[in-house]
Amino acid sequence: MFKNPFSFHGRISRLEFFLSFTIFWVALSVAVLLDYVLNDNVIFVMILLPFLFWFLIAQYVKRLHDLDQSPWLLLLMAIPVINTGLVIYLLFWKGTSGRNQYGEPANAKLPQTSDNIGT
Repeated sequence: MFKNPFSFHGRISRLEFFLSFTIFWVALSVAVLLDYVLNDNVIFVMILLPFLFWFLIAQYVKRLHDLDQSPWLLLLMAIPVINTGLVIYLLFWKGTSGRNQYGEPANAKLPQTSDNIGT
């Protein structure tokens, strides 16, 4: 889980997407709270926000890959109400089973061969 979190390649499961979504909002909330408590005029938010957005967008793209969908669907996040539907779709819809055009499933296990049995 969380292999290359800033990469746009590969697939992630619903659980990893949920955790990523939660990490984004918790980190953003902590940064806002620190700025408020320290009266730093949003310095923590300005430093952290580019990294958080890159992280979240990468997770969105990988989740769309898991559903065998084009990352261009991410543009729907700019449309109010539709964006909520997209988040619900990404959180609850099961990814494609087996390999798709974006690679192996996030929870793929090693095939049983004589080389890896008992290791």
